[in-house]
Amino acid sequence: GGVIASTYLDAEEYGWGPTENEAIADLMSSLVEYMKSLQVREGRLGSSASSDLSKLRQLFGLSSD
Repeated sequence: GGVIASTYLDAEEYGWGPTENEAIADLMSSLVEYMKSLQVREGRLGSSASSDLSKLRQLFGLSSD
């Protein structure tokens, strides 16, 4: 079998797996982990990382509060 990859180019994250569903689940997991890491450093983010956090919050339907 092959490997399927999925990407979220706005945050340059990716996921992979043997099926489309597993690749998307892996991508979502990567995005959540990336968002959590950004939130921990939120007060010290540069403009690019701050933009990534804003986009991820929009993607997941979260406010910035």
